[in-house]
Amino acid sequence: MYLTNEQCDYYLSVLKIIAPKVTGKLGYAVARNMRNLSNSLTEYIERKNSLIIKYGTEINGEISLNKSDENYKLFLEEIKEFSDIEHDIDIMKVAPNDIYNSTLSADVISNIMFMIDEGDTNG
Repeated sequence: MYLTNEQCDYYLSVLKIIAPKVTGKLGYAVARNMRNLSNSLTEYIERKNSLIIKYGTEINGEISLNKSDENYKLFLEEIKEFSDIEHDIDIMKVAPNDIYNSTLSADVISNIMFMIDEGDTNG
């Protein structure tokens, strides 16, 4: 599945949140997809973190960059070049019932639709 760095970063953050809440085949698929997404993001995360350091502000020893910060627009302009890079990621899909029969809310499910095996739609 082709995904941009930005998509991979978002999906990884979602999977990290739900990982402790899922078991069985779905839990296995989540763990595997987390690893594959994380591996594909190594250089992007390094670049993103260096830009956060460059444009962020230090408060109590922590560097942060908020949307309300003056430099946030500069950060977005510079990270855009890397956010749009696509990768062919091996995403483990699961049957729709494995997700719909879980205890995940509809909001969460809507964020992991990329993992649902919808079968061969190309004929």
